Amino acid sequence: MQEDDFKVTPFPDLSGCRVESQVQRRLRVCIVTEEIFGPVRNGGISSTYMYLAKMLAKAGHDVSVLYLKGRASEDHSIDHWIAWYAEAGVTLVPLPDPEWNCSGAMWQFRHYAAYHWLKSQPDFDIVHTSEWRGGCYYALLAKRQGLAFQNTIFLVKTSSPHVWNRHYQMQFLTDPQAFKVMYPEQMCVENGDIVIGGSAHLLRFMEQVGYTLPEGRVFVQPNVIELAHLDVEDKRPPVEPGDIVQCDELAFFGRIETRKGLEVFCEALDYLVARGTVPSKVSFLGKPGALLSNPDMNSLQYLEQRAARWPFEVEIHTGFNQLQVISYLTEKNRIAVMPSLIENSTMAVYEALIYKVPFIASNAGGTPELVAPEHHDETLVPARPRELANGLERALRDGARVGRCSFDNTENLRVWNAFHEFLAARFETATAPEIIEEMRYAGTPRRATSPRLSICLLHRGPTDIAQTIIDTLAGEAADRPDQIVLAVHEHAESTEAFAEIKAALTAPEGVALDVVSANERTLGEAFNLARQHATGDALVFARTDIHTPYPQTAKVFRSAFAQSDASVFTCFYDTLGQTSLERIHQICIGADMAAGFYDRTTMGSTMIAVRADLFDERGGFIDIFGVDGVEHNFVFSAINAGTGVEIIPEHLVLEKPDMDSLSLNQASAQYLVARDLIQSPSYPLRRLLLASKSNQGQVSVSSNVGSLYQLTLSALPSRIRSEDALDAAFQKKERWGRILVQRPLAFEEWMAVRRLNRLDWQHAARPTSETLLLKALPAEIRTFECVEKIINSDVTWTDILKKNPLNLTYAAAVKRLQRTHRNANR
Repeated sequence: MQEDDFKVTPFPDLSGCRVESQVQRRLRVCIVTEEIFGPVRNGGISSTYMYLAKMLAKAGHDVSVLYLKGRASEDHSIDHWIAWYAEAGVTLVPLPDPEWNCSGAMWQFRHYAAYHWLKSQPDFDIVHTSEWRGGCYYALLAKRQGLAFQNTIFLVKTSSPHVWNRHYQMQFLTDPQAFKVMYPEQMCVENGDIVIGGSAHLLRFMEQVGYTLPEGRVFVQPNVIELAHLDVEDKRPPVEPGDIVQCDELAFFGRIETRKGLEVFCEALDYLVARGTVPSKVSFLGKPGALLSNPDMNSLQYLEQRAARWPFEVEIHTGFNQLQVISYLTEKNRIAVMPSLIENSTMAVYEALIYKVPFIASNAGGTPELVAPEHHDETLVPARPRELANGLERALRDGARVGRCSFDNTENLRVWNAFHEFLAARFETATAPEIIEEMRYAGTPRRATSPRLSICLLHRGPTDIAQTIIDTLAGEAADRPDQIVLAVHEHAESTEAFAEIKAALTAPEGVALDVVSANERTLGEAFNLARQHATGDALVFARTDIHTPYPQTAKVFRSAFAQSDASVFTCFYDTLGQTSLERIHQICIGADMAAGFYDRTTMGSTMIAVRADLFDERGGFIDIFGVDGVEHNFVFSAINAGTGVEIIPEHLVLEKPDMDSLSLNQASAQYLVARDLIQSPSYPLRRLLLASKSNQGQVSVSSNVGSLYQLTLSALPSRIRSEDALDAAFQKKERWGRILVQRPLAFEEWMAVRRLNRLDWQHAARPTSETLLLKALPAEIRTFECVEKIINSDVTWTDILKKNPLNLTYAAAVKRLQRTHRNANR
């Protein structure tokens, strides 16, 4: 277990946000989430938002839930859950499929589609969302930049960011998309109007790893939980918080996985057996999950092996729902055990406290914040086997303490309701920005100022292209830049050709046009020359031979500079399909230095915008001949220096790649972009960074030969899930007919071996392990890109079987892939 090296200091709660008089106005509320109870069976986020939605609807507010997984549902159809929520007065909206031709990962499509869906609706007063997976990342950027939602308040709940999860489990990332989504998670917190955490611990952890929390706008309030709807029959004698209860049974309460402390609990049970203090029965209440101590073994198999040595009864209940679990814990006196390695604000401890179930939990993360301090010593222990065994031994011998909650749940629900009543009352007379500032308890807001905007164009090619771009940028009077500087690259100032270009070009009234010669200059030199002639407070740099800006470009950049405190902006961009010439929306991550290190295009278009004073302070663009990536080098270096950099989540330009003398060297472009980081003063770090591109399969969507290979291997049946087994099948040392005779029911195994037995390999070199792996899989999985689509898809193995019941091997492979991916990134 990781030991914290930071102090958990408190934040204000929401109790100060209340009104005394009756409020007539009702709020329009939208909850934007990837998880909601119903379509998702269980989980902290899904339960919390279900309780919140029903509570607010009961109070008369207009509540919608935008479910980011669309029509995917683990139980029943999505239409069933739409009707179920409608009965409670809640509108469940499956996120519509995007109508655009887009390029990006599945989560990026969802985030972008969520932004556009929210923008298409009448204004919501309140948007509730979690930072987990960053669902409102693009919407929050748009708000910061003045593009949308100016009268909406975004309330961001802190839940379970990937960096927190990996830190406390001491695990590397195994999913390239998890690596990329960590940045949107951070930005959802940093850009939230109001941030509300279930625990101060997670918020202080975020600060420790580098999040910048919104100053004076962060609160801690226990999650909404309303259990009155559960028809629980408590069969125990009456018990109250603080009582000591005699128990001889233990119940592991939580997912059966490493993160929930499975190995710690099993080891502690071994210690109890050795000490001679043995419970009469131990139950496990939860679904199987990831086992980090032995990733190739199912957690239930692990449990079966450990239980074989225990001299007490063992029960495993993997199918219990919430009502069944709580009914089981209150059927008789049992000690609930929750030895998690890390928790934020765990629902299991909430439920144990509310239903007065005696428990022993780990003191990890935010759990101590839920328990009254006077009961910490008897209910909380470090997530270590010896300490857990000590706590269990004491509870079995002397009785278990019924813990008291650190807060009154009825009062907690009253505070949440009062907070929304306060917002409703303030919306009667105030705007969203005014309400946000009223809630701020520290810091001062930034005042918006609209800058003078100069667009600096490097021109190569026909004069009519330059004129078309000028006309586009200056088409609407309200959207025009203040100045356009055209740096002509191909002609010296003294030539007749340059004079003709200068004479031919025009700009409308109100737009200053300066045409200068940038003959024989590198790309960086040419842009720096254009800046010398620019008079604006904000500068946009583009090339007429590569970029075709759209008419709204100047208006959007000016809004971003006015509303946001960032100093550098990139934007989404379009490209053309190779055959159809259809426009493809490129959905980018933005100012994420980690993702940009591997792929500069994740930072956005090479049309970039910079505040003039920052541009001058940094010395302009790098002067280097023939190497592509000069613009992204400026962006990356600015991020590395701590400058505020943002991506505008709008497609402002059509980008046509063009290899010429200005950007001939593509091979060195990525190095140039990340040069500031690579050329670290630490030699070991420099070596590591230089080598990381060769291993980018660990984190990149392309060139996956690292963790993606291991993930793909999990799609095979366990007996052939190794390079040796695949090679044996290829060399026909293992034959499918023999497997068929020995294990006729092992259909998937002998089919995979059969594929390799029949592989007709005509090449001189032996096939690689990656090739053999892909050849062993069903025909639908022929590339690692197929694997990426499967793990990011909402189509489940049951959907495949419904469509084609005979497609058993493909459905089984999909089931293993999605399960492994899900467990590895909990």
